[in-house]
Amino acid sequence: MKQDKFFLKIDESWEDIVAMDKPSFRSMILDLIEKCCDLSSFNIIVDGKEIGPISFVEEFEAPSHTFENHSLREHSIRVLDRCYDQCRFYDFSGVIAFEVFAILLVLHDIGKNVSFVDKGSKIYQHRYTIQMLKHFMEIYGKQEHILLLSTLIDMDPLGQFLKGQRSFDETKNLIKKAAKKAKFCEVSFFYILKFYYFCDASSYDNLKKRIFYDYSDGRMALHPEHSRKNDFEELTTFFAKAS
Repeated sequence: MKQDKFFLKIDESWEDIVAMDKPSFRSMILDLIEKCCDLSSFNIIVDGKEIGPISFVEEFEAPSHTFENHSLREHSIRVLDRCYDQCRFYDFSGVIAFEVFAILLVLHDIGKNVSFVDKGSKIYQHRYTIQMLKHFMEIYGKQEHILLLSTLIDMDPLGQFLKGQRSFDETKNLIKKAAKKAKFCEVSFFYILKFYYFCDASSYDNLKKRIFYDYSDGRMALHPEHSRKNDFEELTTFFAKAS
């Protein structure tokens, strides 16, 4: 059943988020998580197999299966905190609504534990996450955003690129293909993908120290000594010109 459009009570613009103090922001995000947890249990179909019943409240309290051993709730909050800290350096007005981006960050790993329980591994997590995200967005009445969010969740080109697992051309072409799949212009898709990656990866203290650097104004960027910094800047320039 479609919920009231104010179901999540997030109608702030990106400008509103920048002006908001952190306690108010945190309260809003906790409310979003609680609204997810209020939903009834449900089943999903993955690889032709019915999985369930699944409960959002149980999945948020489940381990995130990462080396920092946070619960999914804790990890999601850390990711959103990074978003709050960095959003003033990005302008997504007219590109993606903040509430949609917040849903992405809150639910981006929601299928990880289900994958671990069902398959004994988290490597299939995106299959489960996308189905759970679809269920949530259909209830919320935001089906038009499923394609974009599922495309973002189902890939990690920047992480693979920075690890040296993909070449410049492979990464560029993968992002171009994904933007087309999501029916988004390339430059907007790239900057959403970049911000999403920065928020998620920097939420891990170990990765933040190794990959990122904080300038005096608080802006976070790739570490100056990272082996692929120049390549990453070239990739950013390529997509900036794509507009």
